[in-house]
Amino acid sequence: MGDHRKKAIKLAVLTSGRQDWGALRSICLRLREYPGFQLQLLVGGMHCSERFGNTAQLVEEAGFKGYERLAWISDEVLPSAAEQGGEALKMVARVLEKRKSQALIILGDRFETAAAALAATIASIPIIHVSGGEETEGAFDNQLRHAITKMSHLHLVGSEDAAARLRAMGEDPKNTHVVGDPLLDNLHRKDPASREELEEFIGGPLQAPVIIVTLHPATLGDSAESECRALIEAIDRFKCTYVITQPNSDPGHEIIRALLLNATQKPRRYFVPSLGDR
Repeated sequence: MGDHRKKAIKLAVLTSGRQDWGALRSICLRLREYPGFQLQLLVGGMHCSERFGNTAQLVEEAGFKGYERLAWISDEVLPSAAEQGGEALKMVARVLEKRKSQALIILGDRFETAAAALAATIASIPIIHVSGGEETEGAFDNQLRHAITKMSHLHLVGSEDAAARLRAMGEDPKNTHVVGDPLLDNLHRKDPASREELEEFIGGPLQAPVIIVTLHPATLGDSAESECRALIEAIDRFKCTYVITQPNSDPGHEIIRALLLNATQKPRRYFVPSLGDR
């Protein structure tokens, strides 16, 4: 085992919130077991913010200790998306240098993920991109995802359609592998939360019908306020139990958060920063 550890590839994995940890969790669990890799887990951004549910606890609950905590979001004064991206670039760059990382795994399309990709590119560290080649209409996620693709060296995509888009962008087919969506691994988990646990967590009974509501800023669509008011108008039309989760930290999230919090002042409506990963 000692010889394997000496030769193991120092593989950094960045997770910046609930949006990517759900998919990266199973990947990290497998990498931790494999002697050919020395896993370096970078946990940052929304994970480290009370405002966004302090979801770093999900990483700890999965048994990961000694990870790098990168708190580029302040709970006192929320920085702009540009400021978050700048801080993420600096923090990731420092950790990659300190840990002498030999490769970086990133997933998806967020601006802090793109910042991490830029940090690795500047440091000449190969990038493994998970879930490239997807399409998101009405959001700058598309530009960010495709920019990450062009900085990456190995592509692990969810479908043949995604692989075809990468080939059309000029990526080497030899470096593009259709592996499916890692989120599907969660179907095989043995620890789903019970109804009682969920009701205790949200603070009330889950009286049917139950609807989970999540609205993130579209970033390239209509104003966040108009879209959120339209959603609340639809909610008001139907008597259901609504479990409403916190939006992410994209531009426009603050008005969405304020409107949704106000909307939960009615019966059978609950607001939670995050529903966790169970």
